[in-house]
Amino acid sequence: MPTLAQLQTRVRDWLATSSTAALPDSYITDSLNLAIRELVSSYDLLIAEQTKSISGVAGTQAYNLPQFATGGTLARFIVVYAVSPDDSTQITVMNQLPYDEFVEKYGLAASIDAGDPIEFTLFGTQILFGPTPSRAITITCKFYEYPADLASGSDTNAFTTDGNPGYPAPWQVIVYRAAALCSKFLLDEDRAGVYTEEYQFWLNKYVQDNGRRRYTARQFPQMQEPH
Repeated sequence: MPTLAQLQTRVRDWLATSSTAALPDSYITDSLNLAIRELVSSYDLLIAEQTKSISGVAGTQAYNLPQFATGGTLARFIVVYAVSPDDSTQITVMNQLPYDEFVEKYGLAASIDAGDPIEFTLFGTQILFGPTPSRAITITCKFYEYPADLASGSDTNAFTTDGNPGYPAPWQVIVYRAAALCSKFLLDEDRAGVYTEEYQFWLNKYVQDNGRRRYTARQFPQMQEPH
């Protein structure tokens, strides 16, 4: 698993520049972090998935957003659902409402409506449920998370891992993207074009690998025994 410092060195090697005056380390770091955020924003990646639970309390409508990994931030929800206290096999997938629609429908006072929640909204650092829970209930949030930005030379995260054998590692994808961005910073449009093409090639392979791993349970035709 390469560290930030090792990724910076690789970008410099590819761009054939060791000059921190021409290309500051801070710009390489920013480019790597931007590449990670672009990936999480644009693709449903397994390595960005997180699951957290909220313990719903009777009469409490608003809760702090799930605690992310250190420095991590919410990218977007995959699904939010509640498990019935009466039957753990009964799950209600909640619908997300815009804040104004939620307030119009449920208000902001716990006494207006109560029951098992079926919808939610976000406001600032809080998630609000409607109806307001009328009893203790477990609410599960599955979401994509931006990891903490790489900052110091020894830093690593999920995107600096080696990935699956035979497929591009996440760090290869972000390094190609960073190399393309840094080439533009150096006003080297020819090199920027080359690394943009390489980035697209390795990005496509990485996304394909991610899709294969997500759907490994698909059915294949059964071979028939000869008669």
